[in-house]
Amino acid sequence: IFKLRVRVMTVSPGRVLSLAQRCYSAVASSLSTSSTPQTLYITHVKWVTGKGQIEKYFSRYGPIRSIDMFFDAQTGLHRGFASLTFERGDSAAQALQQRPHVIDGDRVDLQLYIPLHSKTKIFTTNADRRQKQVKEPA
Repeated sequence: IFKLRVRVMTVSPGRVLSLAQRCYSAVASSLSTSSTPQTLYITHVKWVTGKGQIEKYFSRYGPIRSIDMFFDAQTGLHRGFASLTFERGDSAAQALQQRPHVIDGDRVDLQLYIPLHSKTKIFTTNADRRQKQVKEPA
């Protein structure tokens, strides 16, 4: 889990870009030492591009665990983005560092997937409430 602290400052646009690139490089370099699976999001995918083209292109960086494409229920076409899970984090880091990526003649972008952990909520059902209300005989 990566925690990134962001401080809002008034600086020139070039300085902000430099800072963002350094943060991104730090995350990517920590991935290169990881042997756990790492997921990336692919955006700007053409509607004619399928899993086969994505797998063929990104398999040069390492073994792929899964590719998930997200489809529109009304049109049946995919929505222009996908998730790609590499077997190893170093493969994902290599794919992130070697840009740009062009699939089917169009440039696609990669974004690192960082899961957000929300607070665990405990829900009770009506059956649970009734069970608490009924007292066992003594």
